[in-house]
Amino acid sequence: MPANNNINERFENFISSLSIPRHFRLNISKAILKVVKNLPTTKNQIIFPIQNSNRKLRNVIKLQGHEFGGSFDRGTNIRNISDVDAYVLYDELPTMERLSIALQKLNPDTHLDYRGEVLLKTLHHQLKKIRLSVRRKLEIKHPPYTHAIKVKMRYANQVIKMDLVPTIDLHEGGNLLIPYTTKNTMKVNPTKEENALKKINKRTDGRGTKMIRLVKAWNNHSKGKFISYILERLVLEVFKNKPIGDWDKALITFFANTIKIVKQRTFMPDKVYSHASILNNFSQERLTLMQNKLEIAKNHAQNSEWEKLFGRGKI
Repeated sequence: MPANNNINERFENFISSLSIPRHFRLNISKAILKVVKNLPTTKNQIIFPIQNSNRKLRNVIKLQGHEFGGSFDRGTNIRNISDVDAYVLYDELPTMERLSIALQKLNPDTHLDYRGEVLLKTLHHQLKKIRLSVRRKLEIKHPPYTHAIKVKMRYANQVIKMDLVPTIDLHEGGNLLIPYTTKNTMKVNPTKEENALKKINKRTDGRGTKMIRLVKAWNNHSKGKFISYILERLVLEVFKNKPIGDWDKALITFFANTIKIVKQRTFMPDKVYSHASILNNFSQERLTLMQNKLEIAKNHAQNSEWEKLFGRGKI
C-alpha cells in the first residue's frame, strides 16, 4: 500500500493515470483526419449492387468531413480500453432526394429501405480506394456491419482502433442519420449526451467524467463486460441529483443505486441512439448477471477492498 494514506488523494492519482495523454489524443485525431482526408470523392462515381436485387445503384453521396463521437469526444475513454468513434459526414441534400428517386425506380413499393446499406457500402468502397500509402497502414474489418466499420490504423508507433460511422448530417440541432443494419437508418444526437455530462460536471467540478473513468476501470478489471455507453448512462442517472464527494463513498453510492436501477429495470432513455430505455434489450438472465457483479462490487467497496475492484497497486 502506498505511503500516502489519504484515500481520496490515492483515488485522484489513480483516476489521473487512466486518462489518455494529450499527445496520444493528438495522434488519434491526426490519424482519423489522415484517413478522412484521403477518402476519394464519391459523388456520382460508384455503382454497386443493392441487397436482394439484381439491379445496381449509382452512388449520389458527397463527402463533407468528420466529427468525433462516443467516449473520445466526451473525454470519458480510458487507456487501452475504448475504441475511437468518428462520424464520417456526408451531405444530406440533394443526396436524399436523388437517392429516394433512384430507389423508387428500383422498387416503387419501397421508400429508402436501403439507406443503411448504401451508407455502409459507400464508406467501405472509399476505404478500399484510399491512397495506397495510407491504405497499407489500415486493417479494415470485413462485412457484415451494423452501424460502423471497424478499422485499425498504425500511426506514430500506435495501433489506433476506430469505429467509423458513415453519417448524413441533417443540419437540425445536432441530429445525424446513421446506419442501423443494412436495411435501416436511425436518427442520433450525440450532443444530448454531451450536454448531460457537461451539466453534471459543472455541478460537481468535473467529477462526472472522473466517475465514469473510475467505473470503466472497475468494469475492465472485473471483466464485467458492461457496454461502455451503458456505464456512462448509469453514472449520469445515479448522480443527476446527487453530489460526488469522497471517491470511496461515491463508489458505494454508484453500485447501490445501479443495483436498484437494474433490478427495477428503471426507464432510462437512450438519448443518443434508440431513445428507448437502455435496459430494454437485455434478457432477465443478463440483468441478473449484471446485478450479481454489482452486488460483489458494492461489498468490496463497503469493505475498502480496492485491489479486488481495480487490481493490485492501483489505489
